[in-house]
Amino acid sequence: MTHIGRWNLVERTPADIEADVRAAAPPRRREPSPDWTSPPMPLA
Repeated sequence: MTHIGRWNLVERTPADIEADVRAAAPPRRREPSPDWTSPPMPLA
């Protein structure tokens, strides 16, 4: 995933980065956490 971080710096807006974070979240949230019932941390 490091290569993604490298080309992320090319021309990405905070919205694009947030979209990537959300896209990377589902596979990572395999562990049940009640945090997903509440809104995610404010990135903006």
